[in-house]
Amino acid sequence: LVPSEQHAAIECEILGDAGAETTRPAVLQGHPGWAELSPTMLYRDRFEITGEIRRIGQDSFVLAVTVRNATLDACRIARLRFSVDARRLLHHGAEDCGVQLDYARANIRREYGDTPHILQLTHESVFTANGMTPIRFAYPIGGECRQNLVSARAYTSDDGITITVRNLGENFPSKLSLGDKRIFFDLHPEEAGPFDWPSGMSKTWEFGVARDEGGQAAGGFSALLPFHYPLVPTIPVDRLSVLDCFPELAAHCPEEFSRVEFWIKWVLANRPRAYGSMHFGDEPNFGYTARSQDGDGIITTNNEYDFPFIALTEFCRTGDRIWYEDGRAAALHMMDIDSVTVSENPLDLGGQYAHAVRHGCDRRYVAPDHEWLEGLLLWYMISADRRALQRARALADRLVRLTEQGDFDTSGQTARRYGWPLIALCAFHAFQQDDRYLTAARRIVEGMRRVEEEMGGLRSPYWGTPYRSADTFMIGVALAGLVRFHRLTNEADVAAMILRGCDEVMGNLSPEGVFHYKSYPLVRLPDPVSSSIALEALAYGYRLSGNMDYLTAGLGNIEALLAIGQSGIVIAWGEEDREYRDGMAWMRARFMEFNTQWAGIAIRGVWPFLSLLEEKHLLDPTHNPLAFAASRALVKPPVHAAGENGPGENCAGR
Repeated sequence: LVPSEQHAAIECEILGDAGAETTRPAVLQGHPGWAELSPTMLYRDRFEITGEIRRIGQDSFVLAVTVRNATLDACRIARLRFSVDARRLLHHGAEDCGVQLDYARANIRREYGDTPHILQLTHESVFTANGMTPIRFAYPIGGECRQNLVSARAYTSDDGITITVRNLGENFPSKLSLGDKRIFFDLHPEEAGPFDWPSGMSKTWEFGVARDEGGQAAGGFSALLPFHYPLVPTIPVDRLSVLDCFPELAAHCPEEFSRVEFWIKWVLANRPRAYGSMHFGDEPNFGYTARSQDGDGIITTNNEYDFPFIALTEFCRTGDRIWYEDGRAAALHMMDIDSVTVSENPLDLGGQYAHAVRHGCDRRYVAPDHEWLEGLLLWYMISADRRALQRARALADRLVRLTEQGDFDTSGQTARRYGWPLIALCAFHAFQQDDRYLTAARRIVEGMRRVEEEMGGLRSPYWGTPYRSADTFMIGVALAGLVRFHRLTNEADVAAMILRGCDEVMGNLSPEGVFHYKSYPLVRLPDPVSSSIALEALAYGYRLSGNMDYLTAGLGNIEALLAIGQSGIVIAWGEEDREYRDGMAWMRARFMEFNTQWAGIAIRGVWPFLSLLEEKHLLDPTHNPLAFAASRALVKPPVHAAGENGPGENCAGR
C-alpha cells in the first residue's frame, strides 16, 4: 500500500463545506496479514482513520477502513473521497497503465408489493449517470442476498489490480468513478450536497483488492468473489446455549415446530429496511415516527431490541446465509452509528443511542434500558472482528460505572431498566470470566429486590400516575436478566424472585389465554407480541417449579402470536417505497408495520420456550398431557382426505 516513503498509493481527502480547504493525504501503512493501519487525523484534526488488512487469498486481501469524527462537534463536509494512484499501485512511475470500471451481472429478487420478480443487473440498473441511485433491495424468504458487484481496475500490459467495495449500492450515495490514471471511491460525493457528520459517528467500508496478470481484457474480479461471498463459520446452537452468554436456544426443528419456524423466517424477512450510508443495517420505525411530537424526520429503531443477536442466532440455527448478511450489516451499524465514542458526559462513553431521528446522533439520548451487548459478542465469535469485542467491553464498563454511582439502587423506574443491563453484564462476565461485571450485576439484583419491597413486585408508576403497573413486557425483560444471573450463581433467593415474577406475569393473563401488555386498566389489552419476551422466564420457572400453568399460558400466547402473524393483521405492505434525503443520510425504506423491534422481543422469548419443549419431550403424549395442545399450537395440522373425519369426531377430539 505504500510503495515509497514520499507518496502513498491510497490517499484520503476530506473537503470542508467551504470548498476551499484541502487536506493532507492519509498514509495508510500496513501489510497484508492481520495488520492494523496506523491512525491518521485529518481535516482540522477532526477525522480519525483506522483500519486493518486481512489476506483472503494468494493475491487478494481485504482493506477495512473506518472514518470517525473524533471531536465533540458535528462537522459539515462537502466531500469524503479515497483516491488510488494507479501508477503507484501497480508500479512506481508506470505511465502505460489504464483504468476501467466493471459491472458484474447477477440475478436478484426485487419485490413489488407481495410479488417477487427477477431483475437482471446491467450498467444502467446499477447506477444512473451521476452514480447516485442504487438498486433497491428486498429479501423475500428463499431469496438470495446479492451485492452490487461493481469493481474498478487499474492495469498495465503485464500487471493488474481490481478493487471492489462491499455493499456499495446499499450505502448510497457512495460511488466508484475514474480519473486520469486514478480510481476514486467517494464515500460522500460532492454532488450529493453537504453532510453534517455527527460527533463521534463512524463509518466502515470494506475494500476487496486482487492482483492479476494484467491487460485490458483480463480481470481479477473472480478472485474477489470470496470477498463478496466469503465462507463464514457458524456455531452450533447447543454450544451457544452452554456458554451462559445467551439465552437457552432451540435447535432448528422445521418438522417438529414447522409453524413457528416458518413464522420466525416470515417475520424476519418481511420487516422494513433502510438504505444509505448512515442507515444501512437499521430500519425506519414508523410507529415511533407517527407518535413523535418533533415532526423533524423519520425515527430509526437503532436495532432495538438487539437485532444483530436475533439475526446472527437465526443464522447459527438454520445456516441460512441471508441472516448472516442481515446480522453483519446490523452489527456494523451498531458499532459505527449507534455507539457513543465521544461525549461531554464520561458516563455515556461506551453506551448506545436510543431510537431517534438520525439515530439519536443529534439528540444524544443514552439510557441503559436501550443498550444491548449479546449481538456484539456473537458477531465477535463469528467474525473475529476486534471492534465488536471492544464495543462490548466499553458498554459493559459503562454499566459498571452506572452501578457504582447508584443508578440502579432506587425504585420508580421501569423493570426493563434493570433487565437489559443485567443481561448485558451477565453475558460479558460469562464471556470474560471477570468478577467485576458479576459484582455490578449483583448490585442490580439488589436494586430489584428493593423495587419488589417498595412497589409490591417488579412494578413501576404508570406515566406519572400513582398506579403501580405490572407490565408483562417490562417484567419479562427483568426476569430474563434474573434468569441469566441465576444460571451463573444458582442462588436460591434469586430463584424465588424469578418464580414471584412469573406469578405476577400470570396475573396479566387475559380470559382468552393471551397476556396483557400492561396492567393499567385503561390500556389493559392482550398483546402476544410484546408479551412473548416473558416466555423465557416462564420456561425457566417451569424448570424451577414444575408448574404446568406456566407452560399452558406460554403455549396459548404462542398460538395467538402465530395467528396474528399469519393473518396479516399486524404485518402489512405499504403501497410504495419512499425516499428521504439529507446528504449522506439518504434513506430509502419500505413502509411495513412489523419491525425488528417487536420481532426481536417475540423471537427472543420463543427460542427458550421451544428449547424446553424439545428437551423435556413435552410434545410426546406418553410424557405429558400438554402434548396435544402443544402440537396443535406449534405443528402444522395433518391434511385429511375429504370425509375422513366427520365434524362431530373432530369437535369431540378437541
